[in-house]
Amino acid sequence: MPSLSSELLTRAVGIFLDHAYPEGNVPTNRSQFVGWSDSTALEVLLQTKGVERPAENDPSQTVRYALRVGNQWYPHMKILVCATGSENDIIFAVDTHDQLKLPPGSSEEAVFRELQARNQELARHVENLWEQSGVPTQAGVLRQYLANARSPRPEG
Repeated sequence: MPSLSSELLTRAVGIFLDHAYPEGNVPTNRSQFVGWSDSTALEVLLQTKGVERPAENDPSQTVRYALRVGNQWYPHMKILVCATGSENDIIFAVDTHDQLKLPPGSSEEAVFRELQARNQELARHVENLWEQSGVPTQAGVLRQYLANARSPRPEG
């Protein structure tokens, strides 16, 4: 599994933006993520406004970046970049950031459930596209683990 690089991050962000904003209408407050170049230093990309970074000087904090990129109907969706705990390996995930509890009997419940379903559909679609393009995801790591576990072990 690869470690985080400018090329991998820009590929993941580009795929996400292409599908979160299919008509290219990225709002101004998210436009800083448009047109990233894999020739830009990773440290520069990770300093972009809208990138949440792990707390410095906190050894208990897992390395995790969250890019608040939103989508065309919901501004709070995030791209997560998380350490796996194995060497410098990372995985990407989409955080729909919509797991709210509505008051019982809320008149907004049906609309909110529809929003959640659309967000989940987009998240699954993007993560599948990431896997197809070599961006590591949790599901891909799990599939690889299960495939390795099923492989016969050499006797010796």
